[in-house]
Amino acid sequence: MSGDLTKPLTGNTALTANYIQSLNTNGFTVGTDARVNSNGIIYHWIAFKAGAGEMKVGTYQGNGGTNTICGVGFKADMAFIMSADANEAVIVHPIGFMPTTNFANGIVFYPTVSPLTDDCFTLNSTDVRVNNNGTTYHYFALKQVDSLWKTITYEGNGSDNRDFTGFGFRPYYVMLRAYLATYYTVFHSGTMGFSTDASLQYNNTSTLTNNIQALLPDGFQVGTHNNTNRSSSPTTWYDAVAFNLSYQRP
Repeated sequence: MSGDLTKPLTGNTALTANYIQSLNTNGFTVGTDARVNSNGIIYHWIAFKAGAGEMKVGTYQGNGGTNTICGVGFKADMAFIMSADANEAVIVHPIGFMPTTNFANGIVFYPTVSPLTDDCFTLNSTDVRVNNNGTTYHYFALKQVDSLWKTITYEGNGSDNRDFTGFGFRPYYVMLRAYLATYYTVFHSGTMGFSTDASLQYNNTSTLTNNIQALLPDGFQVGTHNNTNRSSSPTTWYDAVAFNLSYQRP
């Protein structure tokens, strides 16, 4: 994204100035907008570094039809796609298997993206969020790497203090979303406290409790909130991604 431009992850908003203004050699610079730099407010951030065989950052032009994007370098397990125009950002995870959703209230639409080879993915949708004719799209695609990040899918059961373990590392950031449009994507960062019952949504909502309740030494814990662990019919499925941000490549 050239210049002082950032993509809000929720809402039908185009690239916007005065948020994240630049990515620097050892950090980043923010502007004065309240979303990133209001006086006295605490902000939580996550930064990814692209790496061969692990993460690819790129752009493509939408064509309104079948559109194959190559140059990824691997078969992606997750992708984030962000329109430069006033269209929602979306998550595809894993590509070609699970549905595609937005970052807000879990709206599901599919199919959208499917794998072609270990170097390409195919847009098989005319949805403006991923493939509007003439629109520029920014994406980053990730391949699941042991000890770096892990994903799980589970069925909600409504039980409190529900643990998911066996990750092989302590997560530093967990993002979780339901496959029902009425519930919101939430996240919990280690900077919020590993044992602090606090989660945030990607829209303008205050801190929530009873969602992601803790980051455990080997996983995470959820409460009974519908965003993370609904029990009533119909069955609600959840997709969680946990990142080990302390991981260093050998």
